[in-house]
Amino acid sequence: MRYTQIKFYKKFHTRQVTAVKLADKKLTDKKLTDKKLADKKLTDKKIFGNKGEDEARLFLCSIGLRHIKSNYVYDRTEIDIISEDVKNKILIFTEVKTRKNRKYGEPEESINIKKQMNIRKTARGFLSENNSFSQHDYRFDTITILYDDDKPLINHIENAF
Repeated sequence: MRYTQIKFYKKFHTRQVTAVKLADKKLTDKKLTDKKLADKKLTDKKIFGNKGEDEARLFLCSIGLRHIKSNYVYDRTEIDIISEDVKNKILIFTEVKTRKNRKYGEPEESINIKKQMNIRKTARGFLSENNSFSQHDYRFDTITILYDDDKPLINHIENAF
């Protein structure tokens, strides 16, 4: 190769590399923007879910149950609310489902068999880590909250599964 060809090759090659880097940067920027939007949506969902869990917690306290723990995690599974009926010595594991509408069905329908098995596994984990509740009976409840014009409609199902 002659000198001019080498110079042209270097110049052409540099332009290609720069163009690839710019294209990668644009893709990366787009991915970051998409991730930020996804995180914002996730955050909005999480905020809405937390609002429902707060309503459920207040409801359970209003019917005389003592709140023990929220969002208890064991082996990558979670129970939304753990409360206690002190008088009857019953430990209550509660799954909360919050919805804005019935577009995707009733909130209760989203608690499938797999979710129930995960809740049971988490409950066993909680009982094994907290021996002070070993003499308690326990049950699994669900609370569904449907927001109608910013007013929560609460449905509490005892011994749901």
